[in-house]
Amino acid sequence: MRNFVLLIIFSISTLFGAISIDSQWSSGTTFTDYLRDNNISLNIMENIEAEDKKFLSEIQGQTKIFELYSKDGKLLQSLIPIGREMQIQISLDELNDEYQFDIIPIIYGVRELEAVITITTNPHYDIIKNTHNKKLATTIDRLFRYRINCKKLRKGDRIAIIYMQRERLNRPFLAPEVKAIAIETRKKKKFIFVDKDGRAHSDVYKDISYVEKGKKKERCYIQVDRQKFIMPLRNVRITSTFSYKRWHPILHRYRPHLGTDFGARRGTPLLAVASGKVIYAGWMGGYGRVVKIQHASGYVSLYAHQSRIKVKRGQRVKIGNVIGYVGSTGRSTGPHLHFGLYKNHKAINPLRVINRKSISRSKIITKIIDIVKSKKVLIKGAKKSKKRLLKMLENPPKTFDWNNIENNFMYIKDRPKAN
Repeated sequence: MRNFVLLIIFSISTLFGAISIDSQWSSGTTFTDYLRDNNISLNIMENIEAEDKKFLSEIQGQTKIFELYSKDGKLLQSLIPIGREMQIQISLDELNDEYQFDIIPIIYGVRELEAVITITTNPHYDIIKNTHNKKLATTIDRLFRYRINCKKLRKGDRIAIIYMQRERLNRPFLAPEVKAIAIETRKKKKFIFVDKDGRAHSDVYKDISYVEKGKKKERCYIQVDRQKFIMPLRNVRITSTFSYKRWHPILHRYRPHLGTDFGARRGTPLLAVASGKVIYAGWMGGYGRVVKIQHASGYVSLYAHQSRIKVKRGQRVKIGNVIGYVGSTGRSTGPHLHFGLYKNHKAINPLRVINRKSISRSKIITKIIDIVKSKKVLIKGAKKSKKRLLKMLENPPKTFDWNNIENNFMYIKDRPKAN
């Protein structure tokens, strides 16, 4: 396996003195807009394989991109994430003075870190002030919600945090994985422990439900609430699942699949998975005819390869409304729905949010249910984390400050060779 060096500030080649810039991809910017802004010939589009062109539509607004420019302002390299594991790479071949396009894995490091924050203003501000990690502050906000009343925290109270942080080019990459938190206030201590599914608990034990074996089923009436998201079509048949990074056995390279594919006959009605506003209805490169719907809480759903679109941009739809029909437009080998779901501009696995047996209406139904009981289960590593937190409060460690990392260079592993 080969390695190559991505130069950021220091270099011993002709890139000496190159300038590294972190910026955001502006909402509404297309890939061709980006090429024009950097004086890159659109001929590069002819060298992009048809299968890869659909990923150009996966560049989300507000995505952080990494660019390397020469002293005279010429783009030398650009890294544009598509999902959390893969990125588009545009690089200048200086010998031929032309740009190359590729999709490569995102290489990142992982640090296990500790932080002890003394409250001077509020947790969010003080975490950012001491760590310069906005993603950590936002994650702590979410874990505190409904558990810790930050208004009751006083100046001098302390928060101890154990977390794992991915880093890319010496900066935090994606939200951290918080393992445990201790809050020391008025000489009392409260704890939050996070399990492998990202759920927070106030004890080292969590309650889980189970069906007691050997018990008979009972008939009763239950209320089935409206699901937040329903399936995008009936008679579901999944043909391809969601993946941030998948090794293609034929192409011998990594590619993401930022959605779930459902096999269905041409003309099968497509349903809005939740109420919302249509923000896009039209042609979208390799995805063919596409509808995108903005929902509450930062969610956006995408329905690709449609044969016919039934809604218009700006139209409001209700959950279960028909918004189009299954087709095979764009880059598609046959009739199917490519369904994508995004949360705050990031692709997520739709099947983690949508219940495959979702019911779109609230009603009283008769159902046979099992006798369900609950029991307490120890959260893996929680007892060890609790001891560690207490030790951290007694002897506070040095809090890792992301602004103190010196920019240098990092090694990026090349993709695996085919056997």
